[in-house]
Amino acid sequence: MALATAGLNNADGQVTIVEARPAIRCNLDPTKGVALLSVPTVQGAHYVLEFNDSLSGTPWQSLAAVVGDGTVKTLTDSSATNHQRFYRVRIE
Repeated sequence: MALATAGLNNADGQVTIVEARPAIRCNLDPTKGVALLSVPTVQGAHYVLEFNDSLSGTPWQSLAAVVGDGTVKTLTDSSATNHQRFYRVRIE
């Protein structure tokens, strides 16, 4: 686990320790039409994978959903067959 510090020049001398979280990772297998997104989670939060084939204002479509438990969870799009697809993870 990596740690970073912030706020070292506070007037009262307090140091804030912030845990560095892993970033969202995306693995694509175009031959199988699968996209796997690895998401760091927080206990009890709900994570919903959404996609859109265009950013021209069309509605986002929901795919997989998981409940966080503090580990890295994988969200899967098993129909990633388009040449272009955008993803986002919505947290509820």
